[in-house]
Amino acid sequence: MRREGVVPVAPDSARLGVGPVAGTGVVIHAMSGIFAVETPEGVLLCRPRGRLRPKAAGAWRDVRDAERTDAALLTGEEQEGRADGEAEAGADLGAPSADAPGPVRRAGQSSPRGGRAARLSGGGGDGQQGAPPGNSGRGIGARRGTARWGVRNTGPEPEEWVPAVAAGDRVRYSRLPDGEGAIDEVLPRCSLLLRPPVANADHVVVVSAWVAPLFSAAFVDRVLLEAALQGCGATVVCNKADLLDPARRAEAEAALRPYRAAGYAALPVSAVSGMGLAELRGVLAGRLTVLAGPSGTGKSRLLGALVPDRPRLSAEISARIGRGRHTTRSVELLPLPEGGWVADTPGFSRLDLREAEPEDLPYLYPEFRPYLDRCRYRGCSHGTEPDCAVRAAVAVAEVDAGRYARYLQLVGEMRARRRGRG
Repeated sequence: MRREGVVPVAPDSARLGVGPVAGTGVVIHAMSGIFAVETPEGVLLCRPRGRLRPKAAGAWRDVRDAERTDAALLTGEEQEGRADGEAEAGADLGAPSADAPGPVRRAGQSSPRGGRAARLSGGGGDGQQGAPPGNSGRGIGARRGTARWGVRNTGPEPEEWVPAVAAGDRVRYSRLPDGEGAIDEVLPRCSLLLRPPVANADHVVVVSAWVAPLFSAAFVDRVLLEAALQGCGATVVCNKADLLDPARRAEAEAALRPYRAAGYAALPVSAVSGMGLAELRGVLAGRLTVLAGPSGTGKSRLLGALVPDRPRLSAEISARIGRGRHTTRSVELLPLPEGGWVADTPGFSRLDLREAEPEDLPYLYPEFRPYLDRCRYRGCSHGTEPDCAVRAAVAVAEVDAGRYARYLQLVGEMRARRRGRG
């Protein structure tokens, strides 16, 4: 069942007299305004029809949260009818349904920000879900570009673009007489990463290394928080484990231990020797995963080990548009042999947690959540307040002291940024 005014799409193509919609599919490659759509008949190269204009980032998230709430209240028969027409593309992708119920905060858990923090409280470790916060941008001024074709965020932060169509989107398409296709409609998204632009991802793998480059717990924490903001599960990987002697391997294991204690899968792996790859493949199976990590951590080699003989659509699309592959604007979903997809992207280019406020941050730490309703003050920031349960848990090593110290540093950065906004 389609609810008018809810799906952020262009006008229905049938109503415009441009022919029937051929079906639904998944965008598996996005490059310079041309999108490869996986269909039951194979890959179809498409361009968006007209001026596809979704809502601003926060607006579609509000719609998604409302849809999840409605879905939890629908009867089984209504739920089945409502999902009809979207299941075909979603099943092929393995991404979570837009109608999947969102996370629910534990009864009695305090929240200084009400519903916003309640939605955030469900994110966390591997396999856990957490909805992002509310509206982060109010503008809907559109600019027609190529791969950046989308909606501009004109809120108080610097301009941000919400892509009208992104890799991972479930879409309705029409076949054209020239053998290509047109994207008529973008189905509701469950998540959206902006840099890189990937829709409906439900899993992020943080790729790090212990040496060359040196392991950065601060970077790992920020990626995990960004994943939680988007409702994605996460896994921490320490690549290049074959280069470590026993002493350094013990150090790497000690660095991963706090993440395991917080509920994340944390794996030492080697794309060269194959160490840990079988376990990692099991974690990735059936999901849409994005790899995130600094330069030099071996993401490309790891991707090659996970997807051997991977198909490449970039050359075909480059030939169609008459230009070389621009790696910073090309995103491709690669099918995993075990099922699911992994996104070949330029990498994360923004980790400033712009969508979060300091009051939201505790709900993004899985290990903090058992203590959040035990603090003396409802609005406790877990810094210097008396009778803080989180700080007490740190004192008895139930919460990692390093993660807690980096949390305090992030809270300070966010407060300084908010003061700067005036």
